[in-house]
Amino acid sequence: MMRSLLLLSLLSVACSATFDPKSTASSGTTGDGPGGSGGDGGSGSDDDNGGSGSDGDDGGTSGDSVDDLEDLKGALDASAEGCQEVDGISHPGAASYFYGEFEPSDVDEDGHQHWRGSEEWLLYSNDAWRDTGVSDCVITWSIQGEEVDAGACAACDLSIAIVATVDVARTSCPNGLWEDDANYSVSYDVRLDPDGTSTWFFGASGTTMGTGSHEGLAMNYLTNRTCVWF
Repeated sequence: MMRSLLLLSLLSVACSATFDPKSTASSGTTGDGPGGSGGDGGSGSDDDNGGSGSDGDDGGTSGDSVDDLEDLKGALDASAEGCQEVDGISHPGAASYFYGEFEPSDVDEDGHQHWRGSEEWLLYSNDAWRDTGVSDCVITWSIQGEEVDAGACAACDLSIAIVATVDVARTSCPNGLWEDDANYSVSYDVRLDPDGTSTWFFGASGTTMGTGSHEGLAMNYLTNRTCVWF
């Protein structure tokens, strides 16, 4: 997802990423995380890139819904400006964000909170990628999460281990971007500030992942904008 440590990777084969755009080298991902050869979805499609937001109370408290969260995607730069060329040469690629949202579902018999939600890889295609027939697109994963012991972030309020499964019906990017990452697992540490801000870190490494909002135990995040190449 993000940051100055992200490596720009040129690829010889379109639609087959060989790096993890969601994280740095120390992502803390276990198994196939979003990236590696795919990631989370693109908002330029016709899909409704909202969250999982199922209704019902299922162990959460009143107001713990993704519907109550700040609309982080509403202010995105939905262009590929700055992501058109590599070393002055046009190359297929996109502006990239990851977005995720989680809301509480139930509490198990051991008192561990569970969440449901979604993660998306938002890709805004540049001119060269559009010339290959690919428009802005999204890859969406359905998420199930469980509260776990604290990770690397000692100042965080909670830690969540998630498992993700690609939601084909809400995915519009070429299959080659997500086939190898149709399923993945990863853990996040989350700090919930009194002003309603949520700050997200990879659980294993403590690397910052993104920031967002929270309302009770409903939370979302957005990563920094980066360029990715195909």
